[in-house]
Amino acid sequence: PAVLLKIYIYGYLNRVQSSRRLEREAQRNVELMWLTGRLAPDFKTIADFRHDNGGAILAPQRAFSCNGCTFSGNSATGTGGAICATGVTAVNSTFTGNSAASNGGAIYVDNPALAKALQLANVTISGNTANGGGGISGGSPSVVVKNTIIAANTAAVGPDCRLGDDVTLHP
Repeated sequence: PAVLLKIYIYGYLNRVQSSRRLEREAQRNVELMWLTGRLAPDFKTIADFRHDNGGAILAPQRAFSCNGCTFSGNSATGTGGAICATGVTAVNSTFTGNSAASNGGAIYVDNPALAKALQLANVTISGNTANGGGGISGGSPSVVVKNTIIAANTAAVGPDCRLGDDVTLHP
């Protein structure tokens, strides 16, 4: 899974979306060959990994940070349409049109009890869908949200945010 995650992230950062193209890149691109230790899975393996893990970033037991990122049109069959991580810090970023079958259309924090598990500054989260927490699911009492728009997301429970019972967001 580590090699497939590296290929997946490489593809995302370099805007290579096709599994067949990622297969070719893994066979010819020196940077990707170095990154993967010369392992080159076929396109079906890459496609299956994407389908099974969904979303753009899957980082269980890890904190994920991004600055100036755009996550759009990603989907997960489980949680976190764009990001599923133990902690998320996003700055100057946009999350639109992502979806998750379960929770967190844009962002799912898998261990919301951690202090500052969710930190957002100058972020727009809109047009995402999920069963719970159309925009965000998860977060601790010390959620940090500054200059951020979380609106027009869709979910059966918590259309924009589904945070812990002890979390309150103030405008």
